[in-house]
Amino acid sequence: MKKKWTKEKLAKEAKKYTTRSEFKNSSPSAYVIARKSGLLDKVCSHMPRPKINKKNHWTKERILKEAKKYSTKKEFNEKCSAAYSAAGKLKIRDEACAHMDSNLWTKETMYESSIA
Repeated sequence: MKKKWTKEKLAKEAKKYTTRSEFKNSSPSAYVIARKSGLLDKVCSHMPRPKINKKNHWTKERILKEAKKYSTKKEFNEKCSAAYSAAGKLKIRDEACAHMDSNLWTKETMYESSIA
């Protein structure tokens, strides 16, 4: 059964968390409803907003440092989508993710798997 998110329920849910990222990751449906209904700032008013110069926040060095925390592209995207997205915009995603496991099928791995 779907949960009906009222303004009060959204506020109560948001109070459980100390950051917007934590709210988004722990209760994604409530976060999305709050954002789409224009209530996000209100229900998250108790959460500190870091002062970030968004235009220059994700530098190549910061992205590479952040990417080292993750072992797959999927995990990187899920845990820090801003850095993952910025890596794509700066065209350094392959470099940032070079150390990560690649579970992609290539022609060679498919061939090797089929003859094994």
